[in-house]
Amino acid sequence: MDRPNNYDGTFEFAFDDPCFSDRVLQIEVISGPQDEKVKAKIGDNITKRFLDLYPHQKEETSPDEEVQVLRTEQIHVSSVILASKSPFFHKLFSNGMQETDPQCRVVIKIDDSDVVALMELLHFIYGGKLSSSTEGSFVTLVDVMLLSDKLQVVSCIEHCIQSLKNLPMTPESAIIYLEIALHDLVRGDIQPLADEAKKFLATRYKDVIKFKEELCNLTLPAIEAIFNGEELKVPSEDCVYDMIIKWAQEQFPSPEERRAVLGPCITRLVRFPYMSPEKLREVLTSHDLDHDFAKDVVNEALFFKVEPRNPKWTPMGSSKEAVDMRFVKRNYSRCIYYFDLSLDQCKKLRSGESLDSGRFYLGKQPFCLQAAHRSSESSFALFLIPLDCLLSEITVCCIFAAMKKTEMDFVDVGTLERKFTDLTGWGRANLFSMPWESFIADDSPYFIDHMLRLRADMSLVE
Repeated sequence: MDRPNNYDGTFEFAFDDPCFSDRVLQIEVISGPQDEKVKAKIGDNITKRFLDLYPHQKEETSPDEEVQVLRTEQIHVSSVILASKSPFFHKLFSNGMQETDPQCRVVIKIDDSDVVALMELLHFIYGGKLSSSTEGSFVTLVDVMLLSDKLQVVSCIEHCIQSLKNLPMTPESAIIYLEIALHDLVRGDIQPLADEAKKFLATRYKDVIKFKEELCNLTLPAIEAIFNGEELKVPSEDCVYDMIIKWAQEQFPSPEERRAVLGPCITRLVRFPYMSPEKLREVLTSHDLDHDFAKDVVNEALFFKVEPRNPKWTPMGSSKEAVDMRFVKRNYSRCIYYFDLSLDQCKKLRSGESLDSGRFYLGKQPFCLQAAHRSSESSFALFLIPLDCLLSEITVCCIFAAMKKTEMDFVDVGTLERKFTDLTGWGRANLFSMPWESFIADDSPYFIDHMLRLRADMSLVE
């Protein structure tokens, strides 16, 4: 037979041609229970089920294993061509079926949703390429790639990976890449795609407050990529903890399952040493964490707060990466700082002294609070002062609060929003809107057991 005029060095001309075939591939299209290898759920999207292909078995199946054959399709194939590209087919064609089946049939069963992927794979084995519609379809490419792994067609796996790199990244595709890499579902080098997926998710969802509802639908690998991202914009570590707990409650309704999942992963997500004392107290009584585990992480956090650079104690954790990340401070866009002064300290302010709080950070900029007596108004003043040098011009919203006797809780006493262009401090000259003498009087509403308890809740304004 003459060679086709358009012969291109492939065997595409021989596909499903009896003249160049020695076997009949009988495809039984079935519906039935399938092996759910990869699931990705985001927003209202339905979970995506990927393929489960298995060769025909001669053994009689049990009633529980019966599946319905929807239809049967036949393709003429060359055993040499298929076996040369696929160890799966090489084994299938070498098991003696030619002698036992006079029609030289080879039977495989495949789910109805995987027929397109199988046909694309067979075309690739013959012609070395996929259809243009498949090249542009993320879902079909992934189906073909996973089927290629099942049938051990390495060249098609590599081709699919290269084609996937040319497609735009989406939240759905990023999640699936992470799942495939996590479960090692393909023989090819999927890791570069998984690395790009992590960067994509970390950038897209860096403003976690904005996407807090959508985050609850993401997978654990996606959550880890986002909360370990360098660009994460989060008000405080307390917020990180609350969001991780909410995510776990949405994903795992059973408390036992939540505890089992959160135990191994939460220290990779939440940096407990930077949580507030109030939130650490909440951790101790949480039903979402194992009690002994909660005590360990809280004790560790408290030790770190007292001696953050003390080499005498070893942080808990099994890996160096987990230890390193847990004790690295994020660039928080919010800071809550507590400043306590005794009545005697406040009285000394009248002589012209001022009293500075400890250093704290908002983003990368260090600040302190300064308490003073404002002689012009004879009142208690509180200022927010940038320290060292101003790294950049920033706008800060600060809500001052003080604990009040009548409520035995913090009440707002003043709000400040100011753009800092230098080291000049800004604040409230008469924080409590009352004369100095009334402020320090025995019946002052703000001294409880001779202590003034102040709170500054500060946020960066973009």
